[in-house]
Amino acid sequence: MSKPKNIVVFCGASTPTNQKILNCFRPLGEIIALKKHILVYGGELKGGMGMIVKSSLDLKGNVIGVTPSCYAQTKQPDSPYYKHIVTESLSQRKNHMHKI
Repeated sequence: MSKPKNIVVFCGASTPTNQKILNCFRPLGEIIALKKHILVYGGELKGGMGMIVKSSLDLKGNVIGVTPSCYAQTKQPDSPYYKHIVTESLSQRKNHMHKI
């Protein structure tokens, strides 16, 4: 079996009005989880990004959320497969995600 990869996903956190579009995000999270990779994302649970995170966690996929402190009060998943990292700024978040 190959070593798990950290897969960084950047996409909008706004919720599309068309449910068909929103459903297109689900398979990405499922594939990342099924392949035993680690999803790394910017820490929001809304919209497409939230759908990717939820679908990965539903299959016990490992997820790392990296959130700048100005957004750290937002609700985070309650899961043993979830790790939350708080950075001081948006630019530090980007740099940290790149290093992961």
